[in-house]
Amino acid sequence: MHNITIAAPYAKAVFELSVEQNNVKEWQFMLEFSSQISQNANIRFLLFPNFMSSKRLTDIFLDMCGSNLNIFGKNFIRVMAENNRLLLLPYVLKKFIFFRLKYENIKKVKVISAFPLTERQKRNITLFMKKKLLSKILLNCKIDKSIISGIIIQWEDFFIDYSVFNRIKCLESFLQY
Repeated sequence: MHNITIAAPYAKAVFELSVEQNNVKEWQFMLEFSSQISQNANIRFLLFPNFMSSKRLTDIFLDMCGSNLNIFGKNFIRVMAENNRLLLLPYVLKKFIFFRLKYENIKKVKVISAFPLTERQKRNITLFMKKKLLSKILLNCKIDKSIISGIIIQWEDFFIDYSVFNRIKCLESFLQY
């Protein structure tokens, strides 16, 4: 939680800049790319504070990014390196995506099923949730065989459990009385 708190102002600044420049997708790509570099096992140890000068670290990191960052992305990496924050890039990305979804009125809905959903099922769930939440929907589908069959749909406090596992638990509870 601490890392996401520190990363939030960076993500907010970058997001506001991306909206101002009308290049949110490009910024998300740059953050995804630089985040992957920061998570590379061979690079990660270099990012710890005081391992090397921020200038040297910036040069190495930007060389690895190559042409995948524009001038603003490179400046962002410089600021992150000077403040010993390159390890926080995955958290900056996560928060950036949160701001983007909110800005674009997209709700991220989690769907858990025992088996992979067909495209038709996904489309039907998307349409149902779009009507329910009055916004665009981004499905995050997970498979959990423990629910036996059926689906569970979650978005924030909104929760629908149509799983066989839940029905068995309800029946078990009913039979105990």
